Order: sequence, then structure tokens, then C-alpha cells
Amino acid sequence: MAGSTNSIAFLSMGLAEKGHKVCVGLKMDSLLWQKLEGSTVIRVPMNFNGRFSKTNIKEIHQVVTEHQIQIINAQSSLDRYTTAWAKWLYKLPVKIYHTRRQPPKSIGGLQNYFYKKVTEKIIVISDELKKIFLSNGFPESHLKVIYNGIPASRYEEWSQERVEEVKKIVNKKE
Repeated sequence: MAGSTNSIAFLSMGLAEKGHKVCVGLKMDSLLWQKLEGSTVIRVPMNFNGRFSKTNIKEIHQVVTEHQIQIINAQSSLDRYTTAWAKWLYKLPVKIYHTRRQPPKSIGGLQNYFYKKVTEKIIVISDELKKIFLSNGFPESHLKVIYNGIPASRYEEWSQERVEEVKKIVNKKE
């Protein structure tokens, strides 16, 4: 399972378990859809067809209004744009955060201005990633490092015996 999929699932389920109302907009055929099945997280089917997807912008407006969403944490390149368009076009009273897990493929100039203008903060998952954003013109005050977390129960899934088995497999490949 992809790291971002696990990260989003762990965060969403953890917040929901603490009593927060959490809605996740995602494709129905995604791994994340499956991973959130059976949890108290509200799965909202959405279409992510492009940065200017009118369909997705309307979907965001609908879910924000219907569920009285206060915060949007945009996780992918497509929803970073459509959440901004939805907020502006429908004057949605939401705060938008972007989570970044890898160095940006394109950044600078107008795109930097856009991201700084539309977001409360950009969340990066490491100090190194923060340095990359700083070197690309983002002010330190607009960046927040929050390391990916995992539920404590995940540590219980691994016995010392299993760790030794995995070490052997990894050592054979080196």
C-alpha cells in the first residue's frame, strides 16, 4: 500500500476515532476507498479529472455545504487546485491546507503565489522537504513540518521473529 494512502487513512481514521467528523473525497475504485471501508470516516465519491474540473469543483462545494466542512486538507496535485477554485467560486468559509510528501515537480512564480494565497499553511512531512520549499521561495511562516504518523497498534503487528525474516529477505537482495 502506498505511503500516502496509509498516511491519509491513519490520519482520517485517527481523527474520526477521537470524535471529529471526517469526510474524505476520493475515487471509489481507489485503495484508500477500500482502506477506509468500515471506519467512521465518511467516504465521499469524487471525480478528479483535472485542475479545472467543473465536476470536482461542484462536488467540493456540495460536500463542504452538506457536511459543514471547516478545513480541507488537499493531498494531491489535482485537488490542490479544485479546492481553491471551489473556495473562490462559491465563497466557501473553509481553511485549506496542502500536504506535501515529495519535492514539487514544478514550482515558482505564479504557482507559488497561488499556493501561498489559497492556503493557510503547507504541511511538509520532513525537514528536508521544508528546506526544498524554502529554497523555492516559500516563507518559513507558511510551512509546517508534521511527520507522518502511524497507529501504535501497527507496532504490535510485527514480532521480532517477523523482523528477522524480513532482514533475511532484504539482505539476500543486496
